[in-house]
Amino acid sequence: MKSISYTLPVHRDASIGRVLRRLIEIKRRSDEIIVCDQCSPREIIDVEKRYADKVVQINEFDTIPAARNAAALEAKGEILVSMDLDVIVPRNTPNRL
Repeated sequence: MKSISYTLPVHRDASIGRVLRRLIEIKRRSDEIIVCDQCSPREIIDVEKRYADKVVQINEFDTIPAARNAAALEAKGEILVSMDLDVIVPRNTPNRL
């Protein structure tokens, strides 16, 4: 199976923990979770660091595409899955890609 990099742009959104916990449930050993944070408070960054494999921080609020690109540049997986925080990934996603 090909490795997957799941990327998420985040800007001060407390729902990140819910999304990251779900990704942890479906993630395989070869997969990675990368968050690009845009000026979130320390509490949110702490959650990101607890669950994500990598946290990329941008010091200013830029566009969502800029955050996606920053996360994608860090990705090592063979498949890149760019997500939003309102998406809950189905459990069978890794097997379908």
